[in-house]
Amino acid sequence: MAFGYGIAKLVSLAQKRIIELRPTFGLIGIVLLIAFLFLRASNWGDPNRWAPQSPTLFTPLSFVNLEKYPPSIDFLLMTLGIMFGCLAVVDFSPSFITRFLVNLGQVPLFFYLMHIVLIHLLAVLLAFIRFGHAEWLYRGPGIFWSETLPGHPQNYGLSLAWVGLLWVLVIAVLYPACLAYGRYKRSHEFPWLRYL
Repeated sequence: MAFGYGIAKLVSLAQKRIIELRPTFGLIGIVLLIAFLFLRASNWGDPNRWAPQSPTLFTPLSFVNLEKYPPSIDFLLMTLGIMFGCLAVVDFSPSFITRFLVNLGQVPLFFYLMHIVLIHLLAVLLAFIRFGHAEWLYRGPGIFWSETLPGHPQNYGLSLAWVGLLWVLVIAVLYPACLAYGRYKRSHEFPWLRYL
């Protein structure tokens, strides 16, 4: 996040010359992704070692199974490399995609905080639907629950397809709230609004 705030300042200073920055962003992205591929292929830079899987489809998933909390160097190289690659080509995307991303990007902390609340409410609702109880999700150490907590069912969780569908649902539900909050930010001049 700190890196994002810093790069945003650079981009805003060079807004009239943003086209000139595109090749630099692309080069930075390529270098970061090459560094990621080298480190990850060597099983350096992340505590989760990858290995060939059976069926073979799971091998790429093992390769990108990276430590996010705290972020490993491999996680940072991969995500920042992709981000710089996207910055290099974003001007070529259709305008509706650009508008969509800009609207979300103008309220990043608001979206982040709201998505945590919504996802956890959905997790509790899903647990009640599937198991009739969900105390392991709201008792104990906050949002970080453990399989060792009492009442945690062994088959809790969703397939990757369901996670993808819920990801789209969460964005669709939160997008109108982000638009409304973005309008509020533009029409009010409270200094603290800059950070939400």
